[in-house]
Amino acid sequence: MFLQSRMCGWIFTVNVQAHGFSQLPATKATPDTLYFAGSTTKAMTCAAAGKIVHSEDSGFKNIKWTTPIADALGDDFVLTDEYATSHLSIEDALSHRSGLPAHDVFYGWDSRPLLDCVRSLRHLPFSTDFRTGWLYNNILYGAVGAVIEHLTGKDLPKVLEDWFWKPLGMTSTTLSLDQAEAMQDEDGKTRLARGYYWTKDDFYVPDAYPDFAPVAAAGAAISSVRDYSLWAKALLEASAGTSDASAPLGGELFRDLITPRSIVPSLYASLWKDCNGITTCALGWLVQSLGSRTLISHGGGLVGFGSCVYLLPEEGFGFISMGNTMGSSNIVGNKLFFEVLRRLGLHDVREDDCWVPTAPTSSTDEKSGCAKPNDSVQRSTSPAPEATMKFAGSYTHPAYGTFAVSHAGASILSSLEANTTPEDVGSELPHPATLHVRPSQRTWPNEYALRQTSPLSFLMDVFFQRGSEDIPANEIDDNATSDGSLAYKNIKVLEYLYTGKAIFEEDEAGLVKRLGMELSPELADSEAAKVYAKAGMIWFKKS
Repeated sequence: MFLQSRMCGWIFTVNVQAHGFSQLPATKATPDTLYFAGSTTKAMTCAAAGKIVHSEDSGFKNIKWTTPIADALGDDFVLTDEYATSHLSIEDALSHRSGLPAHDVFYGWDSRPLLDCVRSLRHLPFSTDFRTGWLYNNILYGAVGAVIEHLTGKDLPKVLEDWFWKPLGMTSTTLSLDQAEAMQDEDGKTRLARGYYWTKDDFYVPDAYPDFAPVAAAGAAISSVRDYSLWAKALLEASAGTSDASAPLGGELFRDLITPRSIVPSLYASLWKDCNGITTCALGWLVQSLGSRTLISHGGGLVGFGSCVYLLPEEGFGFISMGNTMGSSNIVGNKLFFEVLRRLGLHDVREDDCWVPTAPTSSTDEKSGCAKPNDSVQRSTSPAPEATMKFAGSYTHPAYGTFAVSHAGASILSSLEANTTPEDVGSELPHPATLHVRPSQRTWPNEYALRQTSPLSFLMDVFFQRGSEDIPANEIDDNATSDGSLAYKNIKVLEYLYTGKAIFEEDEAGLVKRLGMELSPELADSEAAKVYAKAGMIWFKKS
């Protein structure tokens, strides 16, 4: 138990045990072990924006939560909707009410700086009208980060360090992977845990460290549970009005941060069965009712990592968990949170109250959650017919970058066989083709298998790349570098995510001119896409 001031918090750090590998990247999990904190970073970005809004500095006097982002960034901030361009405010972006879907696959390629990513927003379609619904969006947090940098004249990491981390004693928090890797324990080893993926074959695959730098304001923080306990303590003291005048966070700012700004759809709202009422989105926080108490929370998930932050301001209670698996670490953190509440007598938890993954159906494997093989699905493992050679090549989009299309090789075919989607696919073709689509390297490493159903139409199976081609071999096998050289292992697994659609289009001469892909589930499910299917796709021009 970790006790500080009004905060009675249990601070957990979870480090998985690797089966089949002889060495863990962090040999012991302590409160000082470092983890990627993911979207819990958003609360710090919102607090920084709030410091500007509440500042008496003459340079910030015209900045309010309602200030349009375009007022600060000018022509660097342009959206496909003219009205949204001129009116989308700081609080619109921070409470996910822009109407712009996630589009997470588009950023992080070619090491583009933040402003280049923000400038790409002009090429991204909306899935709902401006301010008509809640849609989670990381890149708009990046845009607010750009606003903070523009107004302060400092990089965002420097702003967060000067305004929060240093004053609170958070010496192990950074937005830089290089800095995190350089932080060592008493044995001279890095304190940064390695993320892992648990396969359905019961072994761990070490993940590459994620690169969230293009939208750092949305989720690039790397920290420890000890540092995050100081952050939670400051928030709780601000909520209670016990922070002094020199504290980084005051009561008025805290109230701004937790004031609801948008309603979260019911699909995402009930993280736990006994949270009553609606779930609302504030600024960097979700707000729910837990009995008679207010629950303030946010999770973070990145490749190989999951974190949870929960606050019960009326009780002065804070809980932080960090783990080195994506998804399952958040589930563990959630269960631990409710167990702590039960033991402290703060909530009567039933066995079925905790949030758990959707129960597997007959089409999914109970252990992995991946779709079971479906023998009725038609596919071709033979050389592709000459007629389908026309699809191969490079396809480009001004925001999404370059996607390479080739005929499926052994890697993607084996992943399809292991994770076949449950659709019963028919085809009018005697020899349907299977294509492999690989984007250039980016933050979210998706790959795609296209299964032909008609001359120009395909089902699109989406896979998420786990593992890496450049994991240091000595993290996997103690004997891998016995000669002292630094070797690397190529360990890669494709995890099935979902199935969508893809369409190729030809010109009058019968040459392929562009490719449409359902890369944004929200866009594919939009009202426009129900009327015109192609409106739910991102369109790439063939090079």
